[in-house]
Amino acid sequence: MVQETKIRKKPAYDEKAYDVYFEPSGEQGNAKRGLLTIATTEISSCQTPTPPNNKGVETLAVSSQVEGREVILINIYVPGEVMTATADWPAILKVVISGDFNARSPIWLDTAHNTNGKTLEDALPQINGFLVNIDGPTSIADRLRDSDSCIDLTIVTHEILTEVGWKLLPLMGSNHLPALTNIRLGRKVKQKRIPHSDTTSEREMSSTMLGDL
Repeated sequence: MVQETKIRKKPAYDEKAYDVYFEPSGEQGNAKRGLLTIATTEISSCQTPTPPNNKGVETLAVSSQVEGREVILINIYVPGEVMTATADWPAILKVVISGDFNARSPIWLDTAHNTNGKTLEDALPQINGFLVNIDGPTSIADRLRDSDSCIDLTIVTHEILTEVGWKLLPLMGSNHLPALTNIRLGRKVKQKRIPHSDTTSEREMSSTMLGDL
């Protein structure tokens, strides 16, 4: 999942290998923004609506079916000039939400505290959301007087909390570090020819949250 794509239209791709979901910037003429989510065709997926907002927050939701369970991934970008409120978040979180929140708080290892960070802190208990970031910073300062920050966050619901792994990857052409989120969803599958024996089958679904290109 990528935020601030700097592209104006859906990119070309291998339709046999990937499903690509693209949401252009809601701000007319701003090619810097826009969201992109890429899913493997090995997993059934489709775009699903997200609640409208009038604050300029960009969201792109993709629903995937994994081992008979629905996982909704929400790609999000909160522009730096947008001030969110605690009430904005309950309608957005489904199963996984990840992206650039421009929210700073010591709770997720940031060295600063801003309004978006405070409202997200207040919202997490209300939406039963759990932050899975365990490292930082996620964004490296590239302007004078700026500081490194932890503004790229991944939040999940309690239903999959114990099945999620998260780690930062090296820089890849942006001052935002990619973050790798692994979701392991298991189900019991009865083995044929072995009476009274159940085993657990797991399928790992990995999603790279890239931040800015």
